[in-house]
Amino acid sequence: MKSEHSITLSVVAGFVLSALIIVAMAMVIVPSGVRTDLFWPRVLWTIFLSGLVWGASASYFTLSARRKAKHRETGGIAPSLMLVIIIYAVLSFATMLLQAAMPPGEAASRTHLFIQLGLAGASALVLVFLNLARSHAGLGVQTSFEGIASPADLCDLLSAEESRLAAQSEHENWTRCMKSLKSLRETIRYSLPQTTILADDALYRTLVHGIQTSCQTLHESTDPTSDAVVNCIGSIDSLKTETKTLSSKAIRR
Repeated sequence: MKSEHSITLSVVAGFVLSALIIVAMAMVIVPSGVRTDLFWPRVLWTIFLSGLVWGASASYFTLSARRKAKHRETGGIAPSLMLVIIIYAVLSFATMLLQAAMPPGEAASRTHLFIQLGLAGASALVLVFLNLARSHAGLGVQTSFEGIASPADLCDLLSAEESRLAAQSEHENWTRCMKSLKSLRETIRYSLPQTTILADDALYRTLVHGIQTSCQTLHESTDPTSDAVVNCIGSIDSLKTETKTLSSKAIRR
């Protein structure tokens, strides 16, 4: 969040500075004696186009600073979105300059308005189609897990339990537990895709519950010779088999 806040402040400062420069340059280039009624509207439109470019830049850089999956997915097309907006701003500005160089008249005004509307409409359509392409490309492969642990979360949980057991006094059962946990963790890491296809799968939910229950049981156990620990080792090995089954199912999809 700090990074995103810093980027936003920098972009706002850049936009304000650009707006001041635009106003100053316009006033220097066009003396007050030759300014028309369209002078200030054109200056304001230039500032607006500058704001679009700065806003697109802000979105591009802040998306990369966010951690949520939905923001990362949008970030995949952020460069294209920014390019479309920059091209639109440049063409719109060039069209405005062209109209300013033409003899004043209704024909020039209508032509200018027609081109501006065409550019805005074409750019809007491109942006819409880019967003649709992102949405359809991401169907079924989103990486946002809501209300259930992701494969990465399970790996972190298993790793934490491995580290805790490593700090216990040496015992054959603790060693077996750590080996089983490590084997299960590596199977999950390299077999299960980080997609929400899993989140809706009943077998995955059963796997998550089994892993969380086993880790909780181990966490509460202090005697390595207890039946709970011995049973936990067998449960973890069974969970590894379930993971492989789930992995094969996900690949077939």
